[in-house]
Amino acid sequence: MDVDDDLMIVRNVLHINLSICLLIAQILFLFGINQITYKLGCRTITILLHYFLLATLSWMFIDAIELVIALKHMLKLDRIRILAYILYAYGFPLLIVILSIVLSTNEHHSEA
Repeated sequence: MDVDDDLMIVRNVLHINLSICLLIAQILFLFGINQITYKLGCRTITILLHYFLLATLSWMFIDAIELVIALKHMLKLDRIRILAYILYAYGFPLLIVILSIVLSTNEHHSEA
């Protein structure tokens, strides 16, 4: 395996995860936008949308970092780097969503 193959593997992992997060967010939006009948359902959709949109942004950020690394030809592929990317891209949004839930006052509900 050469450096170009390693770069393609990392880029594929990034883009697959980015696409999955974006797809889930879009599906949640399409099927959950009118779920305001029950407070629990509305809150669940809101939390999941918040999480998957933040995860999408995190994957975009990691993709930008990977582009910088590829341009500089500094690092080689290793499983630790991919694991660190996955932990950041799913863990950081989870932390923000948990903090939002814990610190939120019930100001964000619809009266429709």
